[in-house]
Amino acid sequence: MSVLAGVVVAVCGLYQLTGASYNAETGSYAAFWSGLQEIPSDIPAEAMKVLLNNNDISDIRPGAFSHLKVCLKLVLDNNDLTAIRRDMWQGLVSLQELTLKNNFISNIESGSFAGLPACKELDLTWNNLTHITEGTFSHLSSLEKLKLGHNAISTIDTGSFSALTSCTQLHLSSNRLTDINGGMWQGLDSLRTLNLGWNQLTEVRGDMWEGLHSLELLFLSANHINTIHPAGISNLPNIKLLALHSNDLTTLPEDMFDAGEFPDSNGHPAELELGMEENPLHCDSRMCWIKEGDEEGWIISQPWNVRYCEYPGAAWKDVDLNC
Repeated sequence: MSVLAGVVVAVCGLYQLTGASYNAETGSYAAFWSGLQEIPSDIPAEAMKVLLNNNDISDIRPGAFSHLKVCLKLVLDNNDLTAIRRDMWQGLVSLQELTLKNNFISNIESGSFAGLPACKELDLTWNNLTHITEGTFSHLSSLEKLKLGHNAISTIDTGSFSALTSCTQLHLSSNRLTDINGGMWQGLDSLRTLNLGWNQLTEVRGDMWEGLHSLELLFLSANHINTIHPAGISNLPNIKLLALHSNDLTTLPEDMFDAGEFPDSNGHPAELELGMEENPLHCDSRMCWIKEGDEEGWIISQPWNVRYCEYPGAAWKDVDLNC
């Protein structure tokens, strides 16, 4: 297809615009790898998917998307955005997915996403965020998936996620969190998956998980965890997977379930997939409960999931725990 600057050519529903293309059948507008420095003014009002990734966009003028009332997906990955403001998203009342991966975003103005009442997925992976404040994600009551991995987040204010009452997945892996306070999770009553892998946590306490009564999958891999306190998992009655791979644990104490209100009458989860490989484990009688749980069927932890016991220096399957 031959395209001249400023000319629109239509062939079988595909409209080729200057540096961009629009497919009328799918409602998809694409202008990636185009060297754009600002939002194009020729995006059709009927576009349902707008792909503007891999450009040089450093700011979004107020009202740039105001005519896109039916747009469902907006992709701005791999641009040069450094800040998010409330006036950037005017008009995107139907938007369900916003992806902002791999920009340079370090600041999000309070209430920035107030104009996105239908948004279900927000991806801010690979940015420069360091601090999440209480108003950062306000007005996102429809949001189901929030991705904040690969930033430099070290602090999250109490109530920062309180508006996310529909959120089922929260990804915070590869950040700089050293501790968790239970107030962080206010409002996350629907959360099923929480990924905190690759942070700098050193312990697991029960007060870290206050309010996460629906949580099923907890990823704590590749931190620096060396201690799980009594009742450390007690606030997670519906936990089904606990990933503790690649930490500094020497044992996994049975009393981490103490005081928990689990569906199982025996005081532990009805079924738990327990990931514990790549820890300097001392495999002795303190871990008999894992072997017994495996035999009873409520722990799903195959012997090869503990590849090696630092003490007594043997594979898990070959160690006598003296139960």
